[in-house]
Amino acid sequence: IDGLASDIDTTQAVSSISASWAPFTDPNSGIASYHYCFGNTPGGAELIGWTSNGNDTSVTRSGFTLQNGLHYYCSVYAINNAGLVSDTIISDGIYILSVPVSGFIASIYTICEGGNVSFTNTSSNATSYQWNFQGGIPGSSNVSNPVILYPSSGTFDVQLVATGNGGADTLLHQAYIIVNPNAQAEFSVSDTLLYLPTANVIFSNTSLFTSNYYWNFGDGTNSTDQNPWHQYTNPGFYDISLIAYNTQCRNDTLILSHYIHVENAVEIVEQNTESISIYPNPAKNMLNIKSNGTIYFIEIYDNIGRNILSNHASAISKTINISNLAEGFYIIRVSAKGEIYNFTFIRE
Repeated sequence: IDGLASDIDTTQAVSSISASWAPFTDPNSGIASYHYCFGNTPGGAELIGWTSNGNDTSVTRSGFTLQNGLHYYCSVYAINNAGLVSDTIISDGIYILSVPVSGFIASIYTICEGGNVSFTNTSSNATSYQWNFQGGIPGSSNVSNPVILYPSSGTFDVQLVATGNGGADTLLHQAYIIVNPNAQAEFSVSDTLLYLPTANVIFSNTSLFTSNYYWNFGDGTNSTDQNPWHQYTNPGFYDISLIAYNTQCRNDTLILSHYIHVENAVEIVEQNTESISIYPNPAKNMLNIKSNGTIYFIEIYDNIGRNILSNHASAISKTINISNLAEGFYIIRVSAKGEIYNFTFIRE
C-alpha cells in the first residue's frame, strides 16, 4: 500500500514517500529479504532504484522533491533463503497534490505617472493566475508575468490568486506600487492687453508638483521666480512659456502663443472723469497720487486680492510709504468725487 497505516491516494507532502506491504510467505525456505523501488510509472524506478529493505515490511524515504501532479508507485519483491525471487507487487500509486503558494515581485516599486511595472510570478504548484492591479491598466490579468501601465499618481495594491490542483492561494501586497506625479505647468496673468508706457503684468503660477521654474516672456527676457512680474517696453504680441521642473519625475512645458498683447497708449476722454496720476511707477519707497479733484480714500491690494493698505484722505495729492511692501505687482484703488479708479503699480 501507499503509506504506512492505510492506503493513501493523495498527499500534499513533497519531500518524503512511504509504503508498506503484507509479509510474504514461503513455508519451505522462508523470506530472506525484501527489495523495493519508487518511480512515477507502475514498476518504474525513476525516483529510487531497487534497494534492499532487509526483513522490514515498510519503508520511508526523504531528501527529494516530489513533483506536483504526478503519481508515484512503490514496487516490492522478496527473495527466499534459497535465493529464489518472488513476483513483484506494485502499489496503486499516490498522487502528489501540492497546495499552491502565491508569490510575485515587481521590477520596480516607485515610478512616475505613465510608467510601466513588470511583475514576475514566483508562485509554486499553480496552473492558472488571476491578478488585480489597483490603479493599473489593465486592472486585471490572467497571464503569468504581466506588464502594467500606471497612468495616474497614487499608492496602489496588487493581488495575485494562484490556482492549482491542490486549491488556490491569495497574496495581497498593500501599498505595493508608488506612482509619483509629473509636473503640471499652469499659470494665469493679471491682464493680457497692456498699454505703454506702464505695460506691467504679473504672472500667477498655478503649477502642480514642481520645484523650480523657468519663464520666457517672449521679448528676450526670462525669470526663475515662482510668480514673476514683467514690464514690456515695445508694442506687439508676445509668446509666454513656462517650464515647470520636477525633481523626481518628468518636467512640463506650457507655451501660450501671442498671449500678451502690448499697445501704445491711447488717450481716453470720458465726461466728468477726474484726472489722476500715479508716480513713479515702478516705485521703491514712496508712491505719489495726484488728482485735480479731492481724493477721499486709497486702497492697495496684492496680486491675489488681499487688501494690504487703506488710507483715508481729503486732499488733491497724497504720498504713501510703500517701503514695507514686498517686491511685486499691486493694484491701487483711488476714490475721488464719487468715482473709483483702478491702477497698477510695481514695487521694485
